[in-house]
Amino acid sequence: MRPAARRSEQVPGRAAVRRSAAAAAQSFGPTEFETEAPIGVVAIAVLRRQFAALRAREPGTRLGDDIEELHDMRVATRRLRAALSLFADVLPESAQSFREELGWIGQALGGVRDLDVQLEQLNGWVAEVPEADREALDALRSLLEDKRREARAALLEALDSRRYEAFVGRFGRLLRARSRRLTGAAAVPALSVAPDLIEARFRKLRSSGDRIGPTSEAADLHRLRIHGKRLRYALEFLGDLYPGQTQPFIKRMVVLQDLLGLHQDADVAIARLRGLAADRGAELEPATIFAMGEIAERYRRSMANLRATFPRAYWRVTKKAWKALRQVLEELRPEAPVEASTDAAE
Repeated sequence: MRPAARRSEQVPGRAAVRRSAAAAAQSFGPTEFETEAPIGVVAIAVLRRQFAALRAREPGTRLGDDIEELHDMRVATRRLRAALSLFADVLPESAQSFREELGWIGQALGGVRDLDVQLEQLNGWVAEVPEADREALDALRSLLEDKRREARAALLEALDSRRYEAFVGRFGRLLRARSRRLTGAAAVPALSVAPDLIEARFRKLRSSGDRIGPTSEAADLHRLRIHGKRLRYALEFLGDLYPGQTQPFIKRMVVLQDLLGLHQDADVAIARLRGLAADRGAELEPATIFAMGEIAERYRRSMANLRATFPRAYWRVTKKAWKALRQVLEELRPEAPVEASTDAAE
């Protein structure tokens, strides 16, 4: 469930918003590529798309009027990290230094996003409980909103920092590099190597997913979710090489990812409730603590229900759908890689 938009408690300086909006409008180079393109060209084009998405969402994230702007900016950081990993062998060595910076930015965004999700979930639970419990939960909402204000202040501080400014400048320069001569692995046709990149991520999904059982820890399902994201992102990054061919599989992946995402949200919510009770319990009325316990129990029941539906969602991804996709990938793979150098698109 995606939270509805709501007004942020803290509005940054309008000058910073205007500067980020102007910067977001900058072009970093071509984002399209032909199916015959070498993998190095595809890699840079994908990075340009995702970095442009991150920059486009920054003004809205700073304003805070629509929490979906922040959500989409966080997704862009994840996609950029996934792209840097997927194309590591064909990108300049310096590109990998950005993964740590993207992790830092994603963590700052995630601190706000997780609380947005939990506040929206709390609103849903409040609508279903007796009136007396609703009043008791007002104190919990106040605590979560306080936490969110703190997280948003930390996020704005990060976006205004020299570290973030340096990251944006360096990454932009990487993407604008002109007339880079491609040789070796970067010059191989993307259709030759894409099947291997995709299958490597599918194998990691299977390695993690096949171990999931009734007694698996929440961390095991979260690990599977991460592998699923990496596979899905790889398919989306390389999808233009297979027009219309990857969507059926991706749709099934989305169902599995949504299930695992709800499971993770519930696990995070329980941990946060436990932490609030431990850290702030002395400030809360017994009725509020009791209501928090009831909410935690609802989350646990939700997790149990999600686990019950997991095997079918997982099977729909890993059986016939994967075999059909793999057949397409192999049919379109050139018979022999062409070893040649080519100029990257500017």
